[in-house]
Amino acid sequence: MAEMAIKCRIYPIQSIVGSEPMVMNRSLALLLLIPLAGACSGDDKADNADDTVAKPSDSVSVSIADFKFTDAAVSVAAGGSVTWTNSDDQPHTATSSGNFDAGAMDPAQSSTVEFPTAGTFTYVCSFHPFMTGTVVVTNP
Repeated sequence: MAEMAIKCRIYPIQSIVGSEPMVMNRSLALLLLIPLAGACSGDDKADNADDTVAKPSDSVSVSIADFKFTDAAVSVAAGGSVTWTNSDDQPHTATSSGNFDAGAMDPAQSSTVEFPTAGTFTYVCSFHPFMTGTVVVTNP
């Protein structure tokens, strides 16, 4: 979430309206400034309505196509699973050293891995190590 800082500078009424005895102009100037006070508060909650994070699912699907994992970063609840489907014309894997291995998937094959505990797991295709992804497993 980006922080928004707004600086407000208030000038004396005299410099705006010209002379000191102009009470009516001061009142008018204050009425004009009051709505602007909200803009100086820095409260931008309404602007961040779309900054919500998707809740993790019980199961997630990842497609493999054009030598890429289509959803390179996915989130799943602990106890959930991720299914990789190879839509490419070459075999691929989804392998996280010491954590999981979905095995070799030929074209049109799928493989599912269950994630019983929370953690963040980066993975690669063992055949094409430039293909990478991440599974984030959260507590329910």
